[in-house]
Amino acid sequence: MSKLFKLKKWLTLDETANRLSITLGENVSKSDVLQLGIDNHLRISVIFTTPTSARKAKIIPRSESRLYKKMMELYEAEEMTDGHHFINYINAAHKDTPTIETENEIVHLADEPWDLAMIGGEVNELKTILFDSLDIDMEELISIDGCFVQSDSGQLYQLVENTDDQAPFPSSYLPDNSGLVVRTANISAFESSLENDDESPAAPNDDPSETVLKMLAGLALVLSEKGGKYKRGERPNIVQIAKEIEEVCKGIPNADTFGLGSENIRNFIPKGLALLGNT
Repeated sequence: MSKLFKLKKWLTLDETANRLSITLGENVSKSDVLQLGIDNHLRISVIFTTPTSARKAKIIPRSESRLYKKMMELYEAEEMTDGHHFINYINAAHKDTPTIETENEIVHLADEPWDLAMIGGEVNELKTILFDSLDIDMEELISIDGCFVQSDSGQLYQLVENTDDQAPFPSSYLPDNSGLVVRTANISAFESSLENDDESPAAPNDDPSETVLKMLAGLALVLSEKGGKYKRGERPNIVQIAKEIEEVCKGIPNADTFGLGSENIRNFIPKGLALLGNT
């Protein structure tokens, strides 16, 4: 699984749940993956089976938008009745408020997975799927700004519906020719963020001696050879090993003070591996 994971560009939501169940050492469901996406912990993406209409977009201060500048022109030309009320309102409270501005040119998105930007209708889409999976009734949510995705480079796009008899307009839903996935790069980033997360408070401690660090690293290597949850790719799964050590030492009074908390273990194992030349 680990070698195949390195070769794949994306996983389905179910495959992502299975992967995280192994790396986190606890059961992770598809609903959990959706909730992680909604809460912006894990970036979920979409793939399109056929080219999908969109237009480039960007987030800018409201005062830099075309609408604001046009209003200012009309106001300064005295063509806007009571325009000063509008201008004063915007300048006083909303001049720097972020707004989304789109280009007119229509482009077509295909091939690569596109990250959900989580600023428009795509949020509602994930919530609808999540609540349906949990058998929770939910009112239909519609975003007038439409759905937004972004490329690897961060370019933002607004999905649009393009018909022959009218101008393109924002699409409130992800198209039927799409499917939700999670890019393996985003999964790896999420897993790495957990390794650096402060899960439990730890009292200040001096690092153990190099001998102790090497022994701890050796223990991690032995456990990783057993595979399963103790191994992540070709390296020890530091998060899971730290959890196991913390569980074993839970009954020891003041375990954190003695450097046996999971945060300390997560910090000590890489140092020991470096001393062993296994980085």
